[in-house]
Amino acid sequence: MIDEEKKPKTEVEKPPIGAVIFDLDGLLIDSEPLWSEGRRQILAQYGVAYTMKEKKMTMGGDYRTGVAYLVKHYNLPLTIDEYAEREKQLLDRLYKQGLQLMPGVVEFFDKLDQVQIAKAIATSSSRKRLNMVMELVRLGSFDAIVTGDEIRDGKPAPDIFLKVAEKLNIDPETCVVLEDSPLGIMAARAAGMKTVAIYDSRFTSEEDFQSQSKPDLIVNSLRGLDIEKLGAMVK
Repeated sequence: MIDEEKKPKTEVEKPPIGAVIFDLDGLLIDSEPLWSEGRRQILAQYGVAYTMKEKKMTMGGDYRTGVAYLVKHYNLPLTIDEYAEREKQLLDRLYKQGLQLMPGVVEFFDKLDQVQIAKAIATSSSRKRLNMVMELVRLGSFDAIVTGDEIRDGKPAPDIFLKVAEKLNIDPETCVVLEDSPLGIMAARAAGMKTVAIYDSRFTSEEDFQSQSKPDLIVNSLRGLDIEKLGAMVK
């Protein structure tokens, strides 16, 4: 009896992506409802309501710029630092009570690890808040992380994404950025990177991205996001 020849194992071809860079809030973690609740509670103390319009104006952008906008828009008797401290205390409690990963995060990370694509985080949040997130939910390890307190100009400026590419020592043009806000997409495009908008229908829509930031791809979840399609964007 002749033994059948063993077929060689087929290796998964690595797409031409230098790194996939993730926003944090609203993209990896379901924190936008917590931010909305925190701001609702603060503004309610001064008899004003936090509207979706104001949320969209500040969502995903530089933190202090967003706070400055709220303080001025609502004519609050607070400095930026005073508001930020109140919000920090509220969010610390809200995160500990109910922070969860967004759908599809773990599965998508597994896909990237299988083809050995570098993963990075570029978040407007502080390093302290990121560390808290890492303790509360399972995010795993990353090849590079840049937080809002490491850069001068936040999103929509490209600084945070360029800093990630610098840390990874790769060409920005080989990077694919996943963002949940138009401001984040604008920042990534300004950095010369490919962009994927992952919108949350509770807070944004496909139209928000099409009209404001024009990403290379728009989807409504990390679930089913195809790595080969991302690779084709970089080619």
